[in-house]
Amino acid sequence: MKNLFKRWLTGLEKVYQAKTEEEKEAVYRLRYRVFVDELNKEVINADHRTRQIRDPEDAFPNTTLLYTVSNGSLTGALRVTLWQPEAITRDLSNTYSLHLFPDIQNHTISEVSRLVASAQSRGQLVLPALARACYDFVAGENGCHFGFSFCAPGLVRPYRRLGYRPYNASMISTADGLRVPLIMITSDRAYFQEVNSPLSPFVSTYFGSGRNRIPPLDLSAYRKVLGESETHIKVKPEQVWQQIQSELSNGNQQAFSLMENLTEREVRKLAEQGMILQVQPYQTVTREDLHEREMFVILDGVFVVFSGDRRLAMLHKGDVFGEVALLLDNGRRMASIRALNRGKLLVLRRKFIEDMMDREPKIAAKLLFNISRIMAQRFVSMIKPDEPQVNAADANLSP
Repeated sequence: MKNLFKRWLTGLEKVYQAKTEEEKEAVYRLRYRVFVDELNKEVINADHRTRQIRDPEDAFPNTTLLYTVSNGSLTGALRVTLWQPEAITRDLSNTYSLHLFPDIQNHTISEVSRLVASAQSRGQLVLPALARACYDFVAGENGCHFGFSFCAPGLVRPYRRLGYRPYNASMISTADGLRVPLIMITSDRAYFQEVNSPLSPFVSTYFGSGRNRIPPLDLSAYRKVLGESETHIKVKPEQVWQQIQSELSNGNQQAFSLMENLTEREVRKLAEQGMILQVQPYQTVTREDLHEREMFVILDGVFVVFSGDRRLAMLHKGDVFGEVALLLDNGRRMASIRALNRGKLLVLRRKFIEDMMDREPKIAAKLLFNISRIMAQRFVSMIKPDEPQVNAADANLSP
């Protein structure tokens, strides 16, 4: 079975390096089509005249662009940047909390960013092909042990299946809201096998004790930073269930409007595909007009909902937000959400609801009914508000 899987991966769609200016511009145009045309994002480096997204990092000599093509059109692309120890910038170090790694100054590190796939290629073999090619380039050609990236909370599970993991670093605040820092230890075969990563068969190709292989990284020095119990996000089903169970036991389950009338087994199903996100005071979880597909259940903390400089609502333990974007086809956020103190959120993706409709239709029906009731109650409160709206100063929107 392992050899069949390896042969399948070897036969994935061919991946190319963008070496000419024409190839690079095709990558920039693909980004624009996906991020601007499809997802309607406001991207800082978007050039609406040329319909390209070109970042300063694309011109770095240590940057490589990888892409796939189908029927003459680009279907996917990513950027991988290699950082020699002496070239690591302060911004990069702060973004990924590199101070947590005791000897990072002795290692070359890689950063994967601007991962993009066309709408018609999602769910196909484009992303596995890019992941395999990127692994070959980072680990095989450059012998790099550390691979960093970040993603939206709802995408942690797909990234984790590739071999990335959350680690004990600060969450990353971006113009698109909170992002989760991720690391891939390219020689950690045990972890690749634990998460059933498609890259697992290739670890022994580059790392080991054999001839022309690189000695694996000694992970003993990184146990604290890599320990999943220390991270700001929990993805293992049992950890998620324990967090949910703890909060439910501290109050009436009826207070958690999304979970009302769900049995323990049905709540456990949420834990299997959900994740726990811990946020700090004044962190913005999501922003108005973004296009995302996650919904959030507040397990702890107080959050403010605002649009521009106007406060719309205060949300507390048991409340839900993001349900409108989850249901809309374009995933557009209708308001921004900021934590006012330390908070804890259960994150659920739209794909989880869609999968439940096929596998567990009764549970999906309960969830959708509860979401509908939440939206109806909010609609009523808009027509007959209990209190007047206040301005940003009263809402304490900034630290």
